[in-house]
Amino acid sequence: MGELSLSGVEVRAVSYPLDFADQVRREIGEHRASQPLRVTKRHIQQIGKCEASWLMELDSSFPGWSPRLASGTVIHEALRLHLGARPQIIPPETLVEGVLHRLRDSRSSLGRWLHNADPLDLAELRLQAVDTVSRFQMDFPELDPALTVRADPKIELPVGDSITLISKPDLVLGNPVRGPWDIQACAVGVEFKTGATWPGTAAQELNFHSVCETLRFGAPLAVHYGWNLTTGQVVGLPATPEAVLGYAGFLRRLLTRMTALLAGQAASMDPGWWCEWCTGLTDCEAQMARDPMDPIA
Repeated sequence: MGELSLSGVEVRAVSYPLDFADQVRREIGEHRASQPLRVTKRHIQQIGKCEASWLMELDSSFPGWSPRLASGTVIHEALRLHLGARPQIIPPETLVEGVLHRLRDSRSSLGRWLHNADPLDLAELRLQAVDTVSRFQMDFPELDPALTVRADPKIELPVGDSITLISKPDLVLGNPVRGPWDIQACAVGVEFKTGATWPGTAAQELNFHSVCETLRFGAPLAVHYGWNLTTGQVVGLPATPEAVLGYAGFLRRLLTRMTALLAGQAASMDPGWWCEWCTGLTDCEAQMARDPMDPIA
């Protein structure tokens, strides 16, 4: 699959039986929801923190763009274009300005926000985006030109009536190789992070993306990397058949719970650091009962 060395983790192809996707699908099962439900990694992380907050966000509209959200989108798109231009190296300033120009010309909500944004916010956005893209270009290893690069490889998979799993890792390098007797998992997934990551997040994202990759292509990712663009830290985590099947069972239980909540079962309220960003903060009994000595962030 070409040379790739991140965090010293060697990528070794793992053999999976040709019916492994069928095993995973049986483990997840079929589910029926009372309304269309599109399950992403964010849904899974949020409902694990507070069921009431997850339900509330399902019914809420997009709160609008901010400099922080816009910056993340601009950086992500600039990194995608950098990878698409390889082996040519486009200067970070050119990439960022190109992304901003495209977004302004689009009819998206972000394009409208950029047209009306405060000039100081735009200046800060440019500086942060150029700095992050520049660091990435210096840190990211040189790749074999023949290596398949999938940037934003979105996968949508129905798992019953009105329920769809949606996987969108930031980057996938390589593809599984199907043989006459098995499938070799040798693709590598990369998630870009610009802030702190919480314990267990990397493993959860790996397993979710690997389940979806398996259902779509027959085998999971061989290794998944979390790349902190701020610190340059890279953490690699290999996938295993046991982990993928175990996570499929977890998804079965989670989807069962989600459908029950949509059908009207009472949702739990669990306070924690995530309460700081919850729009229901003012009238949440769990948050008001929370120990004030327990920091939110």
